[in-house]
Amino acid sequence: PCGVSAALVARLPAAVGTGARAGSQALAGLLATGSLLAFGSLLVAAGTAHDMLRRFTPDAGSGLGLTLLSAAYLPNTVVAALAWAVGPGFGIGALRASPLGFVPGRVPPVPVLAALPQSAPPSWGVVVFALPLAVGTLVGWSCVWQHPELRQRLVAVAVAAGSAALACGVLAGMVGGRLGGGPFDPVRLSGLLVALAVGAWLAVPGAVVALASSLPPRRPPVETTSRRPREPGKTGPTE
Repeated sequence: PCGVSAALVARLPAAVGTGARAGSQALAGLLATGSLLAFGSLLVAAGTAHDMLRRFTPDAGSGLGLTLLSAAYLPNTVVAALAWAVGPGFGIGALRASPLGFVPGRVPPVPVLAALPQSAPPSWGVVVFALPLAVGTLVGWSCVWQHPELRQRLVAVAVAAGSAALACGVLAGMVGGRLGGGPFDPVRLSGLLVALAVGAWLAVPGAVVALASSLPPRRPPVETTSRRPREPGKTGPTE
């Protein structure tokens, strides 16, 4: 820990400081989730991206330009994948994509955008929700290990969920917007919906972990054994 942000966090109340640190960890986990989905989809669609690059780049200069454009759009792709993973999804022109639905549409001829969905997700596609659920569970455990009191744990979880949701909402709002008024306009990423979804995915499992860890442990039942007195004149163990 170093710099101005660490100094500011150190001055906050203990539970708030823990929540702020857990929120930054949650944001890193969610961006890692988006990166995993984006790069995984791009690997699956590598052939489409290669064909797109060959079709629209007749010479080396245009190929370099389109490659640089793809690199510039890579952060946007990661944020769009994050929005897809938490539920609200995204849209480009007529295309709409989320784990729960799909509306087809044209895709801009940029190789990195070959990672965009081309059809409706399969019925088992909802398993992607396990990724933000895992991040929320880890946020809960991070807050639990720092504070013994339930109230402090819940405050830390709330701060973590709120700060990460705000950051993701801002990122989604920055990525969405107008795109030149053409067939791919606009890019739809609702910052409000993404923030609400992220807050729910972090707050609910985090609170469940905090509540479950505060329950008193169950004591095992005491086993009792009945003993019969030994009869006079007999030796040996009794039952």
